[in-house]
Amino acid sequence: MHDHLPRDVLISILSRLPVSTLLRCIAVCKSWYALISSPLFISENLHFGSENTHLLLRYCVGEGVTEKHQSYELFRDDNHTFERCRKLDFPFTSVNNFYRIVGSCNGLICLTDDMGEDDLTTILWNPSIGKSVALPEPRVTFTSHGAFSHTHGFGYDPLTNDYKVVRIANISFNELQPLVELYELSKGRWRDISHKATGVCYRLGDSIPAALVGGIVHWAAMDEDFKNSVLSFDMSKEVFGEILVPDSVATASLRYFTDLRVGTYKESLAFFVQSTYGTNPYCCVWVMKEYGNVQSWTQIFSINHLRLGFQLLVGFRKTGEALFVDRDKCLVLFHHEEQLVEYLDICGSYLHAFYASTYRESLVFLDKDTGRSDIDTVQDIWIRRNSEDVSDECTNYHETSRNGEDGKGKGKLTYKSK
Repeated sequence: MHDHLPRDVLISILSRLPVSTLLRCIAVCKSWYALISSPLFISENLHFGSENTHLLLRYCVGEGVTEKHQSYELFRDDNHTFERCRKLDFPFTSVNNFYRIVGSCNGLICLTDDMGEDDLTTILWNPSIGKSVALPEPRVTFTSHGAFSHTHGFGYDPLTNDYKVVRIANISFNELQPLVELYELSKGRWRDISHKATGVCYRLGDSIPAALVGGIVHWAAMDEDFKNSVLSFDMSKEVFGEILVPDSVATASLRYFTDLRVGTYKESLAFFVQSTYGTNPYCCVWVMKEYGNVQSWTQIFSINHLRLGFQLLVGFRKTGEALFVDRDKCLVLFHHEEQLVEYLDICGSYLHAFYASTYRESLVFLDKDTGRSDIDTVQDIWIRRNSEDVSDECTNYHETSRNGEDGKGKGKLTYKSK
């Protein structure tokens, strides 16, 4: 029947299907494989799949922190239940304990193996189709420059239809002028853009998290006067910028034991402050309701997270609930609007290995030659998916052994110690 349909009609029909279904479709015939792996179709599928997102969760289980103990899982992210849809097959071996997740965009996950003394590998990985690209070694390394602090950002440039990784290196704490490199997937190499960072004098933490909002990468930063702000980098214009934060948190990092991060909250830029200083520790989250308007910063909650048994805020679900890691290194959902705490039956062995962000499956890289036959790779993924118990049905992950008031691990917010 497909032979009688016009190509544009066939694209319109197939591009609306989820990635898991399209992996089956490519085995129908060579013409369908050629169609589905074409850049035009991949772009169309991205457009129609923009609302079909999951929550990507990474954590480590078992003794030690190695690639053997890393768990990458996708959860439902569009309702108020917490259901695991499937576990991702993580194929990489880390030298420095575990890979750091720089970020995800259009189905690609950017990983760096930089948690030790050597900056060894940066990878762009599409787990949906089992394809990846290893980036070449950057120009600034520990071998060439000695010890330094650095961080990354990952995003998409819609003007050139290209994926980019930016890397910012500070050679010393007192030398604020950074060395900056930009990797473009289409060219396959790093480019020195340090001249574009002239006047960009900020202190960035080593390997700090980044937040991608509207094609712009953001980091929590500290200026020359030791005041907090947000440093930004526009992936299309390739320019740096600064976003001021509310006065009440601009000097928060002057206190000891304060963790500053950026993230996203319902697709808006968010700024997290977590302090364990003194007798009144707190965690507060500010959201920029209108991007670029510093007057639109709004505090959505401020809590004494340690009294609640929370240790680290790792992110937010699409529906707005906050994800914390508690003292037992288990995930907790905090419904800040209803003031509810919900314990989840997901526990790890290492606090800072937890990572959570919105993730959208895609076919990006299906048209790229990354070392294996495309048809073999995607058919292997399809076979593995259909052999898993959770391949099509999502599993509810509410904990029942630490029940709250409603018997499902959820209870009204109370200050308690475990």
